[in-house]
Amino acid sequence: MKKLMTICLVASLMLISASVSWAVPTVVSPPGAPDWWNTECPYYAYGWWSADIIGGGSLVSPPDNPSHWASNFLKNTDFTASIGLNNQTIAVALANVYRPDYYKEIYIYITGTTVSTDKPVNTVLNTDSGVFSGSQTWNIDESSGIWSYVVSGEIHPQPDFVNLMFQVPGMTSVTNIWAGENCIPEPATIGLLGLGTLSLIRRKK
Repeated sequence: MKKLMTICLVASLMLISASVSWAVPTVVSPPGAPDWWNTECPYYAYGWWSADIIGGGSLVSPPDNPSHWASNFLKNTDFTASIGLNNQTIAVALANVYRPDYYKEIYIYITGTTVSTDKPVNTVLNTDSGVFSGSQTWNIDESSGIWSYVVSGEIHPQPDFVNLMFQVPGMTSVTNIWAGENCIPEPATIGLLGLGTLSLIRRKK
């Protein structure tokens, strides 16, 4: 019995190891990036928009090169951002492939400039059917007008998409957008797979 339990444990650890980085993507990391940024997992996507993004309301995707984009299940055009300077609105849309047995780790970091010290207004984080657990943080340097907005946390279960939209009063530019997501098997799913392996071994014996 001990031997069977050992085999089951090893099988479970092999599944968990899918979340460990073996070949690390090279997308430029955002400030304060979580430890899972730029790591391989069952499904991952990392994007970086940069160089003083000019707002005209049109959709923009991160450039399709290793410094700005990496994913093993999405195209760079599946991540889009829209910046409207006239109404000071920023919208970021992250696509996904829905799986109810997975959850999502998410990190979005946006920077820009403004002539106002007011915090963002009309903030909407749409996680489809998933429940977001985490934080949304706003910072501004009043002397320079440089601001940042960070969304960090988990979504259970994994949603079809994640959309973030907010307004920055007095916004004059958006200079950087980083967005990363990892889709991870729920712990209960890993446990069930381990039990299934044990059952098969016992039947064989």
